[in-house]
Amino acid sequence: MPRLRLGRRTGLVGGCLLAVGVGAFLVVRSVGRSESRAERGERFRLVMLAILTDDTAHGRLPAAAETDPFGRRLYSWRFELLPYMIQTGLDPHYHDAWYAPGNRVFAWKYSSFYSSNNPEGRDAPDTCIMAITGPGTAFDGAEHSLPDLPANTILCVEVANSGVHWMEPGDLDVGDLPPSLTAGPDGSGFFVGFADTEVWFLDRSVPLESLRPFLTIKTAASSDRQEILGPYRRARIRGPVSEGADRT
Repeated sequence: MPRLRLGRRTGLVGGCLLAVGVGAFLVVRSVGRSESRAERGERFRLVMLAILTDDTAHGRLPAAAETDPFGRRLYSWRFELLPYMIQTGLDPHYHDAWYAPGNRVFAWKYSSFYSSNNPEGRDAPDTCIMAITGPGTAFDGAEHSLPDLPANTILCVEVANSGVHWMEPGDLDVGDLPPSLTAGPDGSGFFVGFADTEVWFLDRSVPLESLRPFLTIKTAASSDRQEILGPYRRARIRGPVSEGADRT
């Protein structure tokens, strides 16, 4: 069932938390060229901040896909988080499907928060950020909250050519990860976001088998990301609870 939307006061708090970051992100976006790794990382950091803000407000992570009383999937967690990303002045129709007429205005206008621009420099509507779903993951259908998850748990990953609209339900199943995942959008690697809101860029050489322990809650609790994934880390963007950025 769609969650009750935030009141004006809580919504304003969420907007204030994201205001500086969103402003910085919009400044670095430019038309007519591909995005840099820094721009992609900034987008990912803002998404992780929105997840944290939503989790703080509701006491749990959003559902990977919101459903109606009949079990029909309406829209993705990405669309759920839009009010935390920017004050649109419009009310998303959260009791309708993502493709409903009342939601069409959001489809392209706000796609830059989840979508890479194409070779012509225009934002594409397909998402480049997906959650890890399936049994034992942070998005397995149970009600998980960030403070209760192992810090090493990977929530989201950067993907290329998803074929899924950013508002549409659709993510990566932990049991069916494509071998091309680690190449990322530009072939050099991809960003991942952890439950403690840290964002790392992993080189494309990271084996999927090294990634798997961090995709489910139980195995993440007993795995050391510095030891296993550290050798493949090429950049780290600290989460919103930290100051500054640390890139290596």
